[in-house]
Amino acid sequence: MIVVAGVTCLHLGLDLLYRPWAWNSGVPDLGLADSFSNLTAVIGCSALMVLTDRTENPPALADRGLRVVAPVIGIAAYEVLQRWLPWGTFDIQDLLWTAWGGLIAAGLFGRARPTGDDRHGGRQRS
Repeated sequence: MIVVAGVTCLHLGLDLLYRPWAWNSGVPDLGLADSFSNLTAVIGCSALMVLTDRTENPPALADRGLRVVAPVIGIAAYEVLQRWLPWGTFDIQDLLWTAWGGLIAAGLFGRARPTGDDRHGGRQRS
């Protein structure tokens, strides 16, 4: 829950403070001012997937990876789809910041355990 709140605060800070400053100062930030929403969306979606996972057994490696890969694939697919949408604004930098978000999410949540009752380490409850 702390990560979700932190990502939300980070996103709002980048939107309200950093983006206007970066645009006005012309700082070279590799497109962060324009694409940070992809970064924070991947991390936030991964955090929500971990937060809502209620399985009692430790998740398999593939299940843990899905928490990171699914948001990256979904957001990247939407970004590519924007090439053909009339209101779309496809940008390669968005794809790159989506990938960075996936790497950060993998570091944060790649080993995360479920949030259900896993205090017993998979043992039967009495």
